Amino acid sequence: MKFPVERNNRIDIISLSLGHAPFKQRVKKKRTTAKNHDFRWLRQVTMIKKEMTGEWELLAGRSRIEGWANGRAPVVETEKADLMPRSTIMCYEAIEFEPTPPAVVLQFDIIRRVLQEEHSKSGTARGVFGNCQSAVLALPNLYYFARSAAVLSYLDKPERAVLSDLAR
Repeated sequence: MKFPVERNNRIDIISLSLGHAPFKQRVKKKRTTAKNHDFRWLRQVTMIKKEMTGEWELLAGRSRIEGWANGRAPVVETEKADLMPRSTIMCYEAIEFEPTPPAVVLQFDIIRRVLQEEHSKSGTARGVFGNCQSAVLALPNLYYFARSAAVLSYLDKPERAVLSDLAR
């Protein structure tokens, strides 16, 4: 069985999302539900755990809100499968929405909520990261995400203080 793998000198990185999964489930014009998503993700991580050997890492992506795209299902199922120690959590759209232009806004509340939700895994996951396509436009969000991911207490800073720190 082949998995989509990105080669990186020492480690294989497996990136799975529900839309681009190595195991495609054929459904006859049936609407996808959260229950279907959870089942697909669990099936995927179970197969990976069983089939993959050697050095590899799982990228467990999560959406900024429940009910949007995959919600938190990949993170929840990765944790259930006991694969968090081999995983990095991707916080999709926490730093900026897609498509970005012209929709870049300060979204400190979203960043704060997402990082707080995933903080309980910080002791076991390899790390956390977010995506940003317009780094200059979203610089305040990028700065706040990075500082808060490194030091969780930074999440408590008010917007004005974060922007002041960034300006220095």
